Amino acid sequence: MTEEGDGVGILLEVSPGSRRGAAITGYNPWRRRIQCTVSAPPRGGKANRDLVALMADILSVPASAVTLASGAASREKRVHVRNLSEGKALARLHAAAGDGPDRA
Repeated sequence: MTEEGDGVGILLEVSPGSRRGAAITGYNPWRRRIQCTVSAPPRGGKANRDLVALMADILSVPASAVTLASGAASREKRVHVRNLSEGKALARLHAAAGDGPDRA
């Protein structure tokens, strides 16, 4: 994750077509990417739209603030989220993964 001008860039490793639905599933330290799943298939941009919606929901920002910056045809993607600090993004991602400070 990097601070980028008006927001933050987040590296993701996406598994489309999941039966479990859209979720953060972990972190790949080798690739330095957050792992997530989306239920949509990787056809016609459906998985990318699902990913944008997932990130907007998890990060509590409007979908219009999330842009797929690279990796449209790849499992390895980078999203840019406007108007969000790195600290807030990390806290919200940790909470979504179940390992944040709010975890009991």
